Amino acid sequence: MIDSRPHYATTDEIDTAMTEGCALSTGPFELLDVVGSDVSPAIQRELYLEFRDYS
Repeated sequence: MIDSRPHYATTDEIDTAMTEGCALSTGPFELLDVVGSDVSPAIQRELYLEFRDYS
């Protein structure tokens, strides 16, 4: 029987894909763990303000 339920990647799978597949030093969830979820929104806001598209 074929399982028709969708498979979602785990955080570990995503981190592994990004480190091995994209040659990043850390995956996005590992980086979030280091930086902290309380600091992340402030970083995201600053990146948005710096690089937003005006077109």
